[in-house]
Formats: sequence, C-alpha cells, structure tokens
Amino acid sequence: LGTVLAHGATTAIPHLERVLALDPNDVDALSWLGQLRAHQGRIAEATALGERAVAIDPMSWLGHTTLAISSWLDGRFAEGLRFLGRAAEVDPTQSLLTEDFKVLVLICAGKREEAVALGGRLGTDAPRSVFDRLAQFWRHAAVGERESALKWMTPEALEACRWSLQKSWWVACGYVMLGDTETALDGLENAVQRGFLNHRYFGEIDP
Repeated sequence: LGTVLAHGATTAIPHLERVLALDPNDVDALSWLGQLRAHQGRIAEATALGERAVAIDPMSWLGHTTLAISSWLDGRFAEGLRFLGRAAEVDPTQSLLTEDFKVLVLICAGKREEAVALGGRLGTDAPRSVFDRLAQFWRHAAVGERESALKWMTPEALEACRWSLQKSWWVACGYVMLGDTETALDGLENAVQRGFLNHRYFGEIDP
C-alpha cells in the first residue's frame, strides 16, 4: 500500500505480484492488485482477483470492495453498490468508509437524489478521514452547492488526495460537477500519471 501511495500503480504492481508468487493466497495482495487492474481497465483480471480473495476469505471487506470497484469501473453500478453493501456487512468497522464511497457510485449511476440523501445522513462537522470529506464534497457538488462543497476540500485534503490515483480521480469528479474544468483536469491528469488507465471508462462509461 505504501508503494501504491508513493509511486503509483506501475511501481506497485510488480511488488504485489512478487508477494503473490510467494503466497498465492495473500488476500490483501490479491485485493490491492485487483483494484489496480480495474483502474488499468483490465476488468476480467480484476474481477478474478477479487473473486479469489473472497473465496479464500469470505469475510474480507477489502475483497468485496475490490469486486465493487471492478464492477463500478465496468459500468455495472448496481453490482458495485451490492458489493459495497456486502463489504459493510462482513466488517461493520469499515461501514463508514464504504458508505462514503457509495455516495459517488450512486451519483455515477444517475441516482443523485439518493446520493445527496445518503451524504446528508453521513454528514458530520468533525470528519474522521479524507473519505468523509470526499462524501460531503460530492454531496454538495451534485446539486451545485459550490461554497458548501469547497469548504470540505481544504488544501491539506487536496494534497492528501494527490498521493492516490483513486482519490485524485474522485476529486476530479467533484470539480466536474461544480463546472471547474481546469481543476478537474488537473486531478484527472494526476490520476493518469499514477496509473489510472481505464480509457474505456473515461471514453464510454462516464465521459
């Protein structure tokens, strides 16, 4: 995970593959590699890795989240939401994270009212993580509430998001909804540089 954050997918993938060469049943490595493959657009491989992780450990919230991400990035939003629900069921300690994540998946699925309502239920004046900030950012951006959205994206939060190909893209999604194309493109460019190469998603599923 440290390699993913510091250097992006291209550098991290060989490390994860070496881990799996030593231990093909390492659930965390299977899950992280699956998520990176999904972001590269290699959906069949990502799904197979997630399914193997869940077969080895059905209680792995990370394995179910990998299946959620591979479904989402293949345009199968309903499946993605179902897997996120399953991830929260098997490990309730991760439910806040998966619910935050669900806000953006609902928006991508065209269910903005449901996303805004979920974001409202998750709302807090004391965000526990950058995921909390992102969920509130998306919630307000989805209905054009620019000032309310931007208060959640502090300079520190934006800098934290730039370390991650996922979060850079997620920030870009929020700025697109606010009509801030320049900032959105900066986030997307950073995500691509860190290994987000799922061109089909950008070109066909969520242009």
